[in-house]
Amino acid sequence: MMNKIAVSPVFLFIIALLIAIPALFINLGEQPLIDDEAIRGLVALEMLEKGDFITPSIAGELYLKKPPMYNWLIALSFMALDRQDEFALRLPMVISLIFFTLVIFYYFRKEMGVKFAAIASLLFLTSGRILIYESLHGLIDITYSMVIFIFFMHIYRSYMQGRLLKLFIVGYLLIAFSYLLKGLPSIVFLGITMLVLFLSNKKFKLLFHWGHYVGILIFIAIVGGYYFLYFSRNDIAPEDMFRVIIGESTRRTAIRFGFWRTALHLLSY
Repeated sequence: MMNKIAVSPVFLFIIALLIAIPALFINLGEQPLIDDEAIRGLVALEMLEKGDFITPSIAGELYLKKPPMYNWLIALSFMALDRQDEFALRLPMVISLIFFTLVIFYYFRKEMGVKFAAIASLLFLTSGRILIYESLHGLIDITYSMVIFIFFMHIYRSYMQGRLLKLFIVGYLLIAFSYLLKGLPSIVFLGITMLVLFLSNKKFKLLFHWGHYVGILIFIAIVGGYYFLYFSRNDIAPEDMFRVIIGESTRRTAIRFGFWRTALHLLSY
């Protein structure tokens, strides 16, 4: 009988990922843009045209629905490739998708072993939603989800290691970046994560750890610094901007539709 050849799960993961990478780039620029893609691309183009990366706009009008960071990534792709087309617009999404797969493998390998990590990360990369939709469109969701996933895993692992200062500082740094990607949902993820973690472990007092205040100051410095620059050069009242941001963040939630309608939607889904 022939001896079985043992193949490392890491080797199989690397081979599968190398096969998947070119597949993600095939026809990346062939699909027509959908509405949200066009918005992201236009905002990034106007940033490059005006040389103003603080004030998102469309046709010269202020664009208030999303913070600017994802538009920065698209603009960087436009500059790096020296082209402004569908491929360049979608490149940040594909890079995020590949990196997200590696991040899943990295964290799960430490928690559940190499074999499970390889399976879980490749199941994510090859799931129907990813292959049929997300990998074909230059939307913000993959990049944002990756940052939030890193935040979740960082908070969990830092708590388990007893490294509270790292938990708060890096956690708030990640939330600051995620806020500049998509806005208020990041604050919700932060609050729920902290409360669930510390209340479930009966460590509520740790929310008042001095490192928590350091983390809050880091968040204020990054997000507040951006808004300071924004309002210093744009004639718009802060309440007008945040009214739009709040409306954008709550338009698909129970806040907008009410509890019973939302519950019925979840049940039917």
